[in-house]
Amino acid sequence: MNWTRYKLLIISGGITLVLSGGLIFWILSTRGKSEEVNSQIRNLNQRQSNLFSEKPYPSNQNFDLVKAEQAKVEAKRDELKSIISDGQIDPQVVTRSRFGDYIKRQLVPTLRKMAKESTKGGEHGVILTDPDFGLTEYMEGVLPETSRIPTLMLELETMSHLSKTLFDSGISELVLVKAATDVDAPKTRGRARPPVGIPGPPMMGRGVDVNEDEGLSNLEIEKKRLFSSIDYRLEFKVYEDYLWELLNAMLSDPNQLVITELYITNANETLWPDYLKPIVGVRTRADKSRSRQRPTRREPANDIERLLMGATGAQTEDLPEEKEEVLIAGLSDRRQNIIGGDLLNVVIVVRVYRLNDETAENEQGS
Repeated sequence: MNWTRYKLLIISGGITLVLSGGLIFWILSTRGKSEEVNSQIRNLNQRQSNLFSEKPYPSNQNFDLVKAEQAKVEAKRDELKSIISDGQIDPQVVTRSRFGDYIKRQLVPTLRKMAKESTKGGEHGVILTDPDFGLTEYMEGVLPETSRIPTLMLELETMSHLSKTLFDSGISELVLVKAATDVDAPKTRGRARPPVGIPGPPMMGRGVDVNEDEGLSNLEIEKKRLFSSIDYRLEFKVYEDYLWELLNAMLSDPNQLVITELYITNANETLWPDYLKPIVGVRTRADKSRSRQRPTRREPANDIERLLMGATGAQTEDLPEEKEEVLIAGLSDRRQNIIGGDLLNVVIVVRVYRLNDETAENEQGS
């Protein structure tokens, strides 16, 4: 028999036999591992099903640990609530008969004095576009409803606090500081005005009668239960470096202040882009408080007063016109700089959070 003749066939058959044996061994070992993994998965699924079907019952040790952790959480909560409560503004209690005197003789004069003495952002103090801070009606004798006074006092003292923060930070001109719910007339109270010179959708107020809890998460509902909030709108002119000081002062304020909207434009209207120009002149200095307007002649109210005024010559005597000094916002040394001396028009909407008194009483009694 000639083996060399079948040498190639024998070698090929041997190699095929070895490869087939290795392949069979790999398939068997892989199948074994796969069966082992499947068995572990079945055991885990069975264990999971057993755990789900059983009624868990915590041990006394676990129950004590849960109670201890809950006590720690409550202690931390009470500590945070105490810090927040101590930093909140505590409004004065004013009766309806004293409300007008409080506005006319205490609140507004104090704010005017602070504005005049705040010379950080201007040599003549802070220029007030509205020297009555939107309270002209109350200064003229109009009194709010008795039920409205506690909430109104809180808004007024918060407004005073925010104004002081603005003055101390070095603003140059104060255009508006007001609760957002009162920016518009009473008929449109639910919607605030858009920023001056800033395009964009108007900010919605809180006067719309809707289901406020609809669509809120449990966390948001709990936050509303613990806190109430009022939005305040601040419009002013300030230099950029003083603006950063103001933002830092708001962040470090003991009250819970959250800036929800911020709009900034250059006070130099010649630098405004085209999309701002159609809104130029929305608010001017002509829109000032009526209390600053002094009549040139006083008409008699009745015949007796007409006779008395005629006897004294008061009817034909004109009152002297009050000359208003034209003030320019900002600092003179900065106005001399060609670059970097412009003021900024700033609109900030600040949301002031406050602990609900009812929630605090319930938790103290629990």
